[in-house]
Amino acid sequence: YVDAVSRAAYALDAIDMVVPYGFSDVLVTATHEVGALGALTLTGYLDHEGVSMPQRMLEDQGMGDEPRFSWGSRMLSLGYRQPIGGDLVLQARAGFTDFTGDFELIEYPGQTCQTGIGCTPATDRVTTIDGATRIRNLIGAASVTWFGARNQLRVGVRADHYRLSNDLRSNGEYDDFLAPI
Repeated sequence: YVDAVSRAAYALDAIDMVVPYGFSDVLVTATHEVGALGALTLTGYLDHEGVSMPQRMLEDQGMGDEPRFSWGSRMLSLGYRQPIGGDLVLQARAGFTDFTGDFELIEYPGQTCQTGIGCTPATDRVTTIDGATRIRNLIGAASVTWFGARNQLRVGVRADHYRLSNDLRSNGEYDDFLAPI
């Protein structure tokens, strides 16, 4: 909670800058009994993180508006577990995960900053690098486990569908490996 405390102190003019990083997340799980020993479990997770600065801090730093720099994850899974007789257990799972990120690197040509004095106001904003990324994974799995007197044997199958996409662009400074903006 350092970011929240620093924002409160900044709002009261007790400090000159905030910790610009912040995050929020939530995890929810629900389980429903199925039969005598079986269970159906649904789990969800949501996360958002990023860098964010108050407008006054942006102005103090000579920045016009805030750069984009955020990312987050989502997850949803459904699990089923059911004993079959006295020696077997069936387990099945399906899941979805997703990660997204959005960012830009910006510069303010002609801006000068001096320690203890501050920065001249930004007149032009130039995006040097603009990027986004997304990762998605769909998962399905099932297994049967046999519990013997001294041993255990598990047989199962799993399938994944994984997708990654990136989009990085440059204003010309990094043309050797990035597409132009």
